[in-house]
Amino acid sequence: MTAQAPSRPDPHRPLILSMDTAGPSCQAVVSASGTVLCARSSTMLRGHGEALVPMVESVLADADIGYEDLERIGVTIGPGSFTGMRVGLAAARGFSATLNIPVVGIGSLEAIALTDMLDSHVKTVRAAAIDARNGLVYGQRFDADGQPMESPGVMADIVFAASVPENARLVGPAVSIIAALARSAGKRVTLGSSAGVPTPEAMALLAARGDTTEKPKPLYLKPADAVAAKSAGLRLAAV
Repeated sequence: MTAQAPSRPDPHRPLILSMDTAGPSCQAVVSASGTVLCARSSTMLRGHGEALVPMVESVLADADIGYEDLERIGVTIGPGSFTGMRVGLAAARGFSATLNIPVVGIGSLEAIALTDMLDSHVKTVRAAAIDARNGLVYGQRFDADGQPMESPGVMADIVFAASVPENARLVGPAVSIIAALARSAGKRVTLGSSAGVPTPEAMALLAARGDTTEKPKPLYLKPADAVAAKSAGLRLAAV
C-alpha cells in the first residue's frame, strides 16, 4: 500500500473524499478544492469491498478530519471492473445518504487522460483506451484542453484506432494495442502513460469540478459475460 503524506486542511475550502475501485487498485483521496491533502492506494484485482472502508477511515485519520467535515464525495464510475464499480458506488451512495452531501462521478478514461496531462505537461489531443478483451476496448478521446470529445464507448480496437487523430497522444492500459493498429494504418501517434490507475491529483481535480446535479451511474458499456464479435460496439464520430 502506498500513502501520500498529509497536508493540513484549510477549513475555508470544501473537503472532498474521492474513491477509486473501478480499476486494478483501491484508492482513497482527501482533497480541498482540487488540492490533495492525503491519499492511500493499494494495488488489487479483487477484494475492494473489504479494503475500501478501512482505507477511507485511514485517510481521514491521516488528514485529521472526520466524516462530518466532508462536503462532497467523488467516485470512479468506470468503465472498468463490474464488481469494483459497484463497490465504489455503493459506498459513495451510503456516505452521501448518511452525510447528506452530493456525489460526483469520475470517468476512469478521463481520469487516466488527465493523469498523463498533469504528469507530462504536454498539451495535445489524447486518446485513452482500456482493454475490454475479445478484441474490444473502452475508448474516449480528449481535446488539447482535456475536455471529452465524446462519451466513453466500447468498440473493436481497430475501430477506435481508426478514430485516433493524427499526432494524438495515446494513454491507458491498451496503449500498445492502439498504437500498433494506428501505426499500421500509417498514422503518426505518440505514446503517453500506459497506467490504468489515475493519480490522486487527477481524482481530486475531477471531483472538485464535477457536476453535483447528476447522480452518478456505473458505465456498464458491455455485459459482464459478453463475448462480442470484433466488429461489434459503439462507433465514435469522425474527427
